[in-house]
Formats: sequence, C-alpha cells, structure tokens
Amino acid sequence: MKKKIPKILVVANNKGGVGKSLISQLISTYVAFKKNKKVLVLDFDPQGNMSYRFLRDTRIRDMSNYKPPLHPDFDPNDPDDDGWDGRSSALDMWTENPVVPYPTDLENLEILPSDAGLIKDIEAFEYSDTLESIVQRPYDFFGMDEFIDCGYDLILIDTPPAKGPLTQSAIRAATHVLIPLELSNKSLQGLAGMVDLVNRQNVYRPANAQAKIIGLLKNKVDYNKRTPQNRIVDTIKANPLLAKLLIEEIEIHDSPRAVDIDEDQAPITAPYTELKDNDRFAIEAVALGEFIYNEVLGDKGNVTQKENNHEIAYI
Repeated sequence: MKKKIPKILVVANNKGGVGKSLISQLISTYVAFKKNKKVLVLDFDPQGNMSYRFLRDTRIRDMSNYKPPLHPDFDPNDPDDDGWDGRSSALDMWTENPVVPYPTDLENLEILPSDAGLIKDIEAFEYSDTLESIVQRPYDFFGMDEFIDCGYDLILIDTPPAKGPLTQSAIRAATHVLIPLELSNKSLQGLAGMVDLVNRQNVYRPANAQAKIIGLLKNKVDYNKRTPQNRIVDTIKANPLLAKLLIEEIEIHDSPRAVDIDEDQAPITAPYTELKDNDRFAIEAVALGEFIYNEVLGDKGNVTQKENNHEIAYI
C-alpha cells in the first residue's frame, strides 16, 4: 500500500509584524476543522504565538523566552517516560529529546510548540561549519517512515522573522511556501530576498519536487490607508517576478475581529464558529483557507512542480 506523503506548507517572511502567525492559524484551523484533514503545526517562532494559542497556554506571556508546558501524556512514574522531562518542541528534532506532538482542542490538529532557548541555540549555528546539517535536518526528519506513518495530511511551519538556519531549514523541507506581506515599504524591501531564499534551497531538492511559492498574500490591508497601500501594490506589479506571484483574489483586512479571535482563550475554531457568515473577516478567512487548500492539498497541489525557480528582480 502506497504511503500518504504529507504536504509541507511554510509561512515565511523575514520581516516581523506581517501577521505570519495569524495567517498560519487561519490556514491550519481551516484545513483541520472545515476539511477534516490531519494537521501538524510546528512553531519555529521564538515568540510562541501559535503555541500559546493552540495549547490554550494560560501562563504569563514571555515573548522572548517561550518554553513548552508539560505534555498532557507525561507521567513521571511511567518507566516509558524515564529520562524525559515531559516537554517537547518543534526544535527537538535537532536534539536527542523525544518529539511528541501536543493535542489541541481540535481533534485533527496537533502542534509541536516553540522553545525560545533551543531556537537561540540553533540560530547561533548560522556561521558554523555544521550549518548544512542543521538546515538539512527537517527535510530528513519528515521523510522518515515513522513520521510518515503518523498519517498527517498537512504540516504547517510558522517561521521566525529572519532568514537564519530555521527559516532556511523549513523552506528546504517545504513543498509549498506562502509569503504574507503588509503593504508597507518595510515589508516590500525583503520580498525579492525571500524568493531568492526559496530558489537557493530548491537547489538541494530533487528537480521533480521543487518547493512551490504559492504567492504573496496581502495581509493587514487597511481601508483608511488605501492610497499609500495601492502604491505598494503598484510597485509590486511593476516588478515582473513579484507581479506574477502576487495573489490578487485574496486579501486579509486589518480588523478588530482578528484581534478578538486571536486571544489565547478564544476557541481554536473562532474564525469559523464565532463570527457571523456575513462578517468580512470570516468571509476572508474562509476564502484564504479554501484557496490554500486547493493549492496545496487539492488538484493543484498534486501536480508535480518541475520548474518553480523564479528569476530574481530586485526592487
């Protein structure tokens, strides 16, 4: 029987504040809840926003030093747990610690949370002779039979706002990459570099299995700033490379609703259960989820990507 190979979606931008974590939440929840697919989220971001949210973590937030809570299945009196401190994270694929996904309130959704200390240690290898083995690790890990046997349909990785070893490793392992951007000059400056990063990591992937850039997603769109934001869109469209990557049909507006549903104790399914069907943010969340599902897990996602490299045109 042919094994089901999961698709790996990486949400990445080396600029902070573009809303990567919220976009990651919307997509992973939609695929698990609305499409009934088995999803694993990996939180590579030291702030741990996804971890706080999906684990309903009630501890006081320390945005620079997130540490996973005790795993609910950990039993210090169980001989099988001997030598384990009861915590697991997405970063433990680089350590000798067990890699044990945490359950969430949603049956089909599991998470390997962040660990800010381990992230700092791994990012320190950026200029080390061992960088290549660090970057290669997720690609190898996701290809192991024991991982594939877990039966995930989608693995989603939320990355740090940097182009260091963790982001490089996530992109090398990816089948698909989504680049959210805020319509600002600051966010615009790093776009060509992100595309270049995907191209450089594709060198290490088989020619018939290149990571596909789904596109550039307009996030935090503000009706009150339409004129300056339209100028940013025009600048993107003037660049041949970026113009063909810009997702025209989907955009996520800056909304108080987004803040409400992003609260740690709000239901995980909040965008799809707590908002009215005619609420603009709910409509946009559904449109985004459906778009990504079709691109990654639908017919488009099943097409072998042979030529996904994009010529770089800097702006």
